[in-house]
Amino acid sequence: MPPFKDHLVTSTNRTSKDYRDLHDWIDNDPDMDVKIDRHSLNSLAKNIDYVRATWGDEAVAEFILHVVQDVEFRMGDVFKYFGINPRI
Repeated sequence: MPPFKDHLVTSTNRTSKDYRDLHDWIDNDPDMDVKIDRHSLNSLAKNIDYVRATWGDEAVAEFILHVVQDVEFRMGDVFKYFGINPRI
């Protein structure tokens, strides 16, 4: 996954806010199972509800983009191998 600070930079570039609390909630829980759940596509709807209630609608977009950025990072070699452009 990209470093925590990279998520802060990309949020700042998109919104002028770093959403540090949101990214901290996603990435820095000491319980690895919780961290995995917050990145899980299976838990996306539940986590979106929490993010919206806690940080608002704009944060929902930042949450989804954080997860997408992490998936792209982890899957980069697979995408390249199969000639997939994940940004289409």
